[in-house]
Amino acid sequence: ACYEEALDTYLKTYGSDLLSLVDIYSYIGNILVDHRDFYDATSYYRRALRTSLKLYGENHPSVAQIYIRLGNIKKEEKIYSETIELYKRALDIQLHIYGGYHSDVAETYYLIGDTYRDDKNWNGRLSRYELRGEVDSAEKYLDRSISIYKKIDTIDHRILSVYNSLADLYEFREEHTSAITTCLEALELPFDIQKEISSVGAIYSRLSKLYNYEGEEELAVEYAQRKVDIFIEEHGREDPNTAEAYQLLAYYLLLPKDHRHALRNYQKAH
Repeated sequence: ACYEEALDTYLKTYGSDLLSLVDIYSYIGNILVDHRDFYDATSYYRRALRTSLKLYGENHPSVAQIYIRLGNIKKEEKIYSETIELYKRALDIQLHIYGGYHSDVAETYYLIGDTYRDDKNWNGRLSRYELRGEVDSAEKYLDRSISIYKKIDTIDHRILSVYNSLADLYEFREEHTSAITTCLEALELPFDIQKEISSVGAIYSRLSKLYNYEGEEELAVEYAQRKVDIFIEEHGREDPNTAEAYQLLAYYLLLPKDHRHALRNYQKAH
């Protein structure tokens, strides 16, 4: 109700031109998403969509962005079929506007692929055949996202999330060598580690787990230690993120011989 009152005041003060309406509807929708009020957020995004369609027609970046926001809500609600449908509508618009090689196109390919990846994790009703289809679709869209990002002149930090999702997919299929190769390829990209602590830390964690699966204990420990090092540099030793990194290192050190060193790392994390 308070948002309706604010909207009514805004309209009385500034008028109701369509461009302003798109902005205010989207703004209120964003606030409601932050408060996890997905029902009302969807209503405001739908208003923004109807107004954008009147203002621009179908093939406009604003329309594509609203479809993505609506898809994000459906993904939060784990309604994956609707999520994918909305993302694909956005992708069709972006391909029409930008062609095949644009960062927004790459990001939407990632969103679709990552949703297929999530669906195989959460949808217990999938048959084995349907699950295989979801996984294959995820791989296709994630591969396409990476291919586009790599053709764009400036490296986009979002590519790291795509690599991590693809590695997760390979891990799910127990293709550990492919998962490791994917992670290592991501780490070879020319990005600033300190600006991508979270993504790089996730890749280091995955490599630790994968190398442990493969019986490569020294490499498992090495990547766990790398995560500790970058988190100490970024957050300091007392930060909860650093504590989590220490716990990972302690776990892998417990697997071989150095129990005493592992205990010290565990104690640092508590």
